[in-house]
Amino acid sequence: MAEISDTTLIVIVAISMALTSIGAFASVNGFSFPDGIASITGFATSQVGRANLTVTNAASITLSEVTGDLNSSAIELGTLTTGQTNYSDDEGVDDWWRVNNNGGVNISLEIYGTQPGGNQTANERGIGPFSTNDSSGGCLDAWATNEHTCFMVKCNSTQTGFDCNSTYYPLWTGQGGGQLAIDLLHTDGQDNASFGVNVTVPLSEGPGTKQQAVTFFAACSDASC
Repeated sequence: MAEISDTTLIVIVAISMALTSIGAFASVNGFSFPDGIASITGFATSQVGRANLTVTNAASITLSEVTGDLNSSAIELGTLTTGQTNYSDDEGVDDWWRVNNNGGVNISLEIYGTQPGGNQTANERGIGPFSTNDSSGGCLDAWATNEHTCFMVKCNSTQTGFDCNSTYYPLWTGQGGGQLAIDLLHTDGQDNASFGVNVTVPLSEGPGTKQQAVTFFAACSDASC
C-alpha cells in the first residue's frame, strides 16, 4: 500500500474539518440543499402573529309598517272631513310604524316633524301638514300654549326591555320634544317597538291630499356611549 505523505494528510484533515464546519453552519441556520441532495436537519423555531380590532358603539334603526304594505313606511288614514279624527288605534286603520333596533347598543327614540305645513313653525307643535292658521277651534285651540292636537304621535307597544310613552302628544317640528321610547334593547327578540299617529282635520282646512313627514331619531342610551 502506498504511503500517504505528511503534506497529503494535512490537506485531508483540513478538508474534513471544513466540511464539519459547513454542516454545523447549515444545521444552525436552516440551510437547505438543492433538490436531490439530502438536507441537513437542525433546530426548529416559531413566531406568533396577532390581529387586533375594535368594535364601535353604533346606534342604528330600520323603519317599516306593522300592518299593510311592509315595504312602505306610510300610515294610511283614509278620507276625512273637517273636524274629523282618525288614528292608528282605530279598527279601520290598525296601522303603525315599526322600529327595529338593529345596532349594537341600547337606544332612546324621539319623533319630530320634518316637513311643516303652511302654518307650522318651531313654536307651534301639533299642527302637522295642515295650512289653516286661524283660531277656528277644534284641534287648533291651543294658541296660548302652542300645543295643538291636529297631528299627534305616541309609542304604542314594545318588546321587553324599555319604557314606552303611550300617550299621544303633539308632533314637534324639531328635536327636543321628548323621548317616546327609552332604552330599547338591541338584543334579538327585545329590539322592536311600534308607534302610532292621531290626526284631526282643522275646521276650516281646505281640501286636498295631506302628507306629513316625520323623523325617528335614535340616540345611544348605553352608559358606555
